Amino acid sequence: MSDTNVQQMREYVADATAANYSTSADIPANRIVLLDTANQLSTTQPRGVVLPTASGGVAGTYGVTAEILYKRPSSTSGTRPGLVAIEGGISVPADGAITAGQYVQASDTSGKLGYAKVCGAGIQQVAQAENTVADGEMCFLRL
Repeated sequence: MSDTNVQQMREYVADATAANYSTSADIPANRIVLLDTANQLSTTQPRGVVLPTASGGVAGTYGVTAEILYKRPSSTSGTRPGLVAIEGGISVPADGAITAGQYVQASDTSGKLGYAKVCGAGIQQVAQAENTVADGEMCFLRL
């Protein structure tokens, strides 16, 4: 299967509604996100998600963005919720080489936040890789 096909592929994905409460940056599609503990799911707002932070901020892994989660226009304006895949198969760019069968985590590498990378010891895994890829290629993950 070519990388081109994998980039567009999604298999039986269970999506959840989530929002980006940041006012500074959109969260791209196909990025691993974490729960935003400052913006929890309630009867008046969707759950919030954030990209990992550089150098170790990957606790609270939630899923993979299925579409762009747009930033809030201002701190007083509403959000524009989108979908986050929480189960099934979806592609994510790789931070480093990944071999099919390896477990992956959210990348905390600056410039590659939310990419997939091989899971380190004691780190929350998000999925298992179903194909072998090089750095920057799309890796098909089974959540």
